[in-house]
Amino acid sequence: MTAVQEAPTQNKPALAKIRTDVVGSLLRPEIVKEARIAFDDGKITADALHAIEDEAVREAVRLQEDAGLDVVTDGEMRRLNFQDSFGESVEGYDANRSTLKVYEQRVEGAAPGQRWDIAQMHHAGTAVSHRRPTRARLKLAHNIPLEEYRFVSTVAKASAKVSLIGPDRISQRFEYESSTAVYRDMAAFLADVVTIERQIVSSLVDSPIQIARPAPIESRVGCL
Repeated sequence: MTAVQEAPTQNKPALAKIRTDVVGSLLRPEIVKEARIAFDDGKITADALHAIEDEAVREAVRLQEDAGLDVVTDGEMRRLNFQDSFGESVEGYDANRSTLKVYEQRVEGAAPGQRWDIAQMHHAGTAVSHRRPTRARLKLAHNIPLEEYRFVSTVAKASAKVSLIGPDRISQRFEYESSTAVYRDMAAFLADVVTIERQIVSSLVDSPIQIARPAPIESRVGCL
């Protein structure tokens, strides 16, 4: 019996000998979700929300470092959706900021192994997570990945990274048929997307913190 119990431990490879990676998101603690709802409802300030998110990031980093990961993320504690890396960073979409309640409603009725269509896909929420048109050419306005990296790189002992969705995902969530007054075709839209993503990546490369702790940049195109 003892030999059988010990076999999995003996056969388990050392973490240092295999490639390990973190896609980006970790489960958000209840305190973060409660704070986000309170912020959405106007009950707490942005500074109060950020303080709670900061502590959640610290805990997420500790969890990953204690597990032996050599590259860690902030757990995406500040994002409502992984696609916010682009959607929340730009101006030009005909869109509004989403809330946590909106995203919770999107998954109501979903079940494992069943086809799931998001009924609210075209609602006027955050761009990319919602399929929205443009009202003007896109431009970088609020560099979300850079802000995330600046904080996580100061609390992590290991190398830190941030994730950024790729142009193909962004094109899938672009209501091009309602945007012809701004972009004549998808190629013109993607040219601006690539330009903005290069700006984001360049800002991370040029970050002063980068000197001490290089950050891999991960392009994410899938769903969580």
